[in-house]
Amino acid sequence: MRVLIQPLDLLFVRDGKPFSMGEDVTAQSVFPPPPSTFYGALRSAYFGTNPNEFTPRQLNTDDDPTVSLTVRGVHVYDVEKKHFIFPIPLDLVIKEDDSERQAYELQMKERNFSSNYPFRTILAPPDEQNMYRSAEGKYINEKELKKYLQGLRNNEHIRYLPPEEGADEQPIAKTEMKIGIAIDRRTRTAEESKLYRMGMKRLHPAYRFFVDFDGLDGLKDSGLLRLGGEGRTAFYSKTEIEPPTFAWPDYHRNSSSSPSRQLFKLYFAAPTYFANGWLPSWIDPETMSGEYQGIKLDLVTAAVGKYMALGGFDMKERYPKPMRRFVGAGSVYYFAVSSEHIEEVTTIFHGQCICDEPQWTKPTYAQQGFGLCYVGKVAANETDETSVV
Repeated sequence: MRVLIQPLDLLFVRDGKPFSMGEDVTAQSVFPPPPSTFYGALRSAYFGTNPNEFTPRQLNTDDDPTVSLTVRGVHVYDVEKKHFIFPIPLDLVIKEDDSERQAYELQMKERNFSSNYPFRTILAPPDEQNMYRSAEGKYINEKELKKYLQGLRNNEHIRYLPPEEGADEQPIAKTEMKIGIAIDRRTRTAEESKLYRMGMKRLHPAYRFFVDFDGLDGLKDSGLLRLGGEGRTAFYSKTEIEPPTFAWPDYHRNSSSSPSRQLFKLYFAAPTYFANGWLPSWIDPETMSGEYQGIKLDLVTAAVGKYMALGGFDMKERYPKPMRRFVGAGSVYYFAVSSEHIEEVTTIFHGQCICDEPQWTKPTYAQQGFGLCYVGKVAANETDETSVV
C-alpha cells in the first residue's frame, strides 16, 4: 500500500540533542522526519481504528496484528510537479561563490600524503581554481538524482534546491518558532525559569510525504493519524503513485581501470544504522574488505555526513528506546567488486534497506524503512586514472 501524508498543522520531530527547559532553551525539529516516525504513525493509526486489537503484552510478538508492517520507502513528493525530492548525495560539492545552484562531483584520486585516513583513495575537489564547500542540507529532484546515479562525466553538474526550498522558490518546509513555559502540575501555574522555544516545521501545501509499505491489512484507505511530537494531526490517503525505481537498460556500463574489478557507489536516501559508527559491520576496519550476502566487496572511499542521534518510544515497555547514532541521509559509499558479480549488486542493494541490526531490536531498523539505498555508477575520470583496489 502507498499513501500520501499531509500534515494539517506544524510538525515537530525532535532531534537527539539534550533539551531541558530553562537551560538549553531551544529544541529543533528534524526534517524530513526519520522513517521510524512514519512507521509508528501508521501503526498507531491502525490501533486507533481497531482498538480492540491493542494488547500491550502482545506487541512485537507473533500475535501482534502489526508485526508484519514493513516500510519500503519514505520520500518527499511534489504533487504539483509530480516528482520526488531527495537529500543531495554528499560526494557533491558547491562553489563558494555559487549563485546558479550547481553541484559538482568530487573526483577519486590516489592519496599522496601520510595520514591515518583509512583509504588509499580520496575524494578531491573537481579543480584547484575554485573553493568548494559541502552541499549537506540541500535537496535534488528525481530527475537530477537519476542523472547522478547514471554517472556524471566531463565536469557535468547537478542542479540542486536550496535548503528547505523547492519548486518556484517555495519552501518545502518553513521553520516556525513556538515559545512556551512549563506548567507546575500541582498548582497549574507557570514555573519560574522554565521558558523554552521549539523550532517546528510547516510543510508547504505543494508537498506530501510518500510512504510505501505493506503488511498492515485492515488499515483504511484514508483517515487521520498523529505524526511526530505533541500529537500533531495529519491526513493520509491511499495513492496509486509508483515509488521511484531508477532502473535503466545500460545500468551496469561502468568504466574502470581494471577489467576484473568494477566500481559502484551506494547512495543512502534515508538514514541508516551501522554498528561500527559510519562503517558497516560486514566491512573489516583493518582491510576495508568484507562480504555481504555472499559477495566479496572492498570499500574504496566514502562521503559521510553528520550523524543523527535517534531514539523513539517503546509502546510495549512504555519507556524511551536507546539513543543511537545513525549515518545521515545522502551519505555515499564507493565499493569495488569482481566484474562477474556486478549484475548481482542491483538485486542485493538497489532499492533495498541496508542496516546493521542491534540485538533484540524489534521491529528491525530495515523493517522501519531505515537504510534505503540506490546503486550508482562511478563514471570514468578522464583527468586521473585511479586504481581499483
